[in-house]
Amino acid sequence: MTSYIIKDTIRDFKAKYGHLDGKSPQYQSTFQSLFKWELAMDNAIALAKPPHVDHYMNYVKKVNSDFESSLNTWFPSCCETLDKEDKILKEWYSHPNIPDFMSMTKQELIEVCKKIPPHPRLDASIQGVINCIEKCDKLLQYIKLVKDYYCISNGVFNPTKELAERIQRRNSNSMFVDSDMNTDWDFYEKVSAWLRPCELCDDPQLFFEGVDIQDVRQGVLGNCYFLAAVSNLAYRNPRIIKDMFKEYDTKQGKVIVRFWKDGKEVLVTIDDRLPFGGWGKVLGARSATVNEFWISLLEKAFAKFMGSYKLIGHGGQSDVAFCYLTGAPPASGLTVTPNSNQLDVWRFLMDVYKRGDVIFVYSPQNYKEIEKVSGIKEYHAYAILDLVKVEDEDKIHRLVKLMNPWGFMGSEFTKEQIKQNFSSLEWNGRYSDHSTEWTPRLIKRLSVEFKDDGVFWMCIEDFIHHWRDVKVNKFSQVYDSFY
Repeated sequence: MTSYIIKDTIRDFKAKYGHLDGKSPQYQSTFQSLFKWELAMDNAIALAKPPHVDHYMNYVKKVNSDFESSLNTWFPSCCETLDKEDKILKEWYSHPNIPDFMSMTKQELIEVCKKIPPHPRLDASIQGVINCIEKCDKLLQYIKLVKDYYCISNGVFNPTKELAERIQRRNSNSMFVDSDMNTDWDFYEKVSAWLRPCELCDDPQLFFEGVDIQDVRQGVLGNCYFLAAVSNLAYRNPRIIKDMFKEYDTKQGKVIVRFWKDGKEVLVTIDDRLPFGGWGKVLGARSATVNEFWISLLEKAFAKFMGSYKLIGHGGQSDVAFCYLTGAPPASGLTVTPNSNQLDVWRFLMDVYKRGDVIFVYSPQNYKEIEKVSGIKEYHAYAILDLVKVEDEDKIHRLVKLMNPWGFMGSEFTKEQIKQNFSSLEWNGRYSDHSTEWTPRLIKRLSVEFKDDGVFWMCIEDFIHHWRDVKVNKFSQVYDSFY
């Protein structure tokens, strides 16, 4: 029996995606395209009767050959979309508090989008979904986005099927609940549920392969100052962060974390329930490793220590946060201007660094429009990780290594959104990633890695033009008390 690629393709297509029939417009349109080719072939086969058998069978072969030649120009992209839709369908969970978006008409979905309260962080994305539905119909990926945005704006619990089943299995009702925690919350994405690590994944761990600052992801809170302090501490001595956790009973969900105030230890007890949003993620800081929770629990303990998430989520000072984390008191800092003497600034930074103290910097509050494309975020806290003076090719390089705790790897934005809103979340001037100033010797000497991780280098000449406040903590004064 003769085998035709058209027939084989349709058979395999229906076997893999047939369950999407009636649920996905993409399935219907792709199947119709395949069916037209099959119909042309079947008509030719039906006409292949004496005395015109050879003529029509040659036409059948041509149709089959043309189909095979054209397949790679359109079919893979259709299958890619269907794979996404298949994944969405498998993970879809119909929660009783969520409207039945699957059964809504195209116009009803658009009306839901239009009724979502306006917000600067969501408006453009929601309008994009409306445009896609109008243009491409009810693709499951767009229905999922409507559901997500609805739940985000209304604070409705929106679990995946897997998460809902895990929560039911865990049955955490008997675990420790901290009734003293102030859960005041006033951020753009509302809390839809408070979930424990054991409900979020199968093998929750406080630390997974140690403390890595590049695992930290900032959530919806405006607490870059706190994450900069944590990042600086993790870079200097990750063991101190581990030692801050005096107790974590995973079975009971009880956590005790040590902070410092007025030179004395303060132990803060919390439960391990974390704020969960309609987007399907923990709303506070979290690790890039899905089953690691030290940063989420440290942030929650800090929120209780300071009063609430609300009180730590609208800006602050990194040197003050670092003092609470370690007991290292703030020291005299420096105000930098473009007119500052760069060698004087360099000597100040090096003196602090060589003492073993830690340094933070803040960008100006009112950035000029031309400076916003530099990649330095306006009025934002950064941690200084390293200072290096290197001679290379008869030139002296005085370089500062910094970290943005809200770099791309820690951001909710896509790369395209970063380009549209900030140009970059890393410095993109001299000595930035892929800058022509980097020589092979410098790259090797400083072990430079070019990736979107929020870590970057600047020369001292540019440093004085892009920073204003330099904050310092006397880490060397308390380090010996730890080790």
